[in-house]
Amino acid sequence: MPRLPHPSDRRATLARITPAGRALAEQDTEAVNATRFGVAAVTPGQMHDVAETIRHLRLSALDFEV
Repeated sequence: MPRLPHPSDRRATLARITPAGRALAEQDTEAVNATRFGVAAVTPGQMHDVAETIRHLRLSALDFEV
């Protein structure tokens, strides 16, 4: 993985993903998505309800804005 100096912060180093690394990440993302993260038995409606519940929790915790 190529490392590059940060253009405005000499204390930091940036890492750049290589084309091979990007291809591997895309391949692995597809494989993980194909497993449905272990929630294959959950219906789309149930998944929507879970996502909405988490959204409400995060909003109430001021974790992010609408």
